[in-house]
Amino acid sequence: MLAAVKSRPLDEWERVFAIAEKSDFLTGRTPGADGEMFNGLTIGWLLTDGVADRILAGRYSANDKQTKRNRVSRDGFADLEYEEVI
Repeated sequence: MLAAVKSRPLDEWERVFAIAEKSDFLTGRTPGADGEMFNGLTIGWLLTDGVADRILAGRYSANDKQTKRNRVSRDGFADLEYEEVI
């Protein structure tokens, strides 16, 4: 775990945490595309290989101007919301 922390500068880790904090999905405020709430936001998960890169790349972007909300209806299932980063 310490190697993961040392692998990037402190300012990048600050950005990772700031983005994660603003993400409605990562913080469990809104469900994902599958309708499930995410409850895995932990230090251990953030330090897992590739997670910080995906966060910095905008994969879990907060609901702001850069995010477009979409609704998808599946046969017989409730409408599901997902976010598309534009």
